[in-house]
Amino acid sequence: MKVKTTIHICAKDAAKLARAEKRLNIGRKELISALVNHFARRRKDQLKLWGRVRYQPPRDRSEWRRLHITIRGDEYEFFIDVRKVHKLSVSFIVAYAINNYLDIIFTPGGNEGDNYPYYDYAIKKFETEGVVCCLLCWGIPHKLLKKTP
Repeated sequence: MKVKTTIHICAKDAAKLARAEKRLNIGRKELISALVNHFARRRKDQLKLWGRVRYQPPRDRSEWRRLHITIRGDEYEFFIDVRKVHKLSVSFIVAYAINNYLDIIFTPGGNEGDNYPYYDYAIKKFETEGVVCCLLCWGIPHKLLKKTP
């Protein structure tokens, strides 16, 4: 399943993204997916629960750029989960990653050896004692998946 979505970033960040696409000869969707993935890996110990989602600082309307992307269903769910546990909009996450990780993830050793820096994503739904549980996995933990009901 493919999902069409939109992100909003400032013109300066959109220009950085466009330059990286050309320099790396990689599509926008792949680059954004890699950025969100890298953000999740680097900030996995900085989860925020029980708060509201934060958005990017306000800017003049002319400074914003709207980027349309079409991503796989699992990527979309992953983006939404990263948004949920970090309490940041997906656009904010992409902007943060552009400014903090873009220059390092596509350098030798920067993407931790992956040819495609998006990693597997899985959701396991199970019920225990009448409670429906969902286990969100950013990667495939084979041992853990075998142990859950």
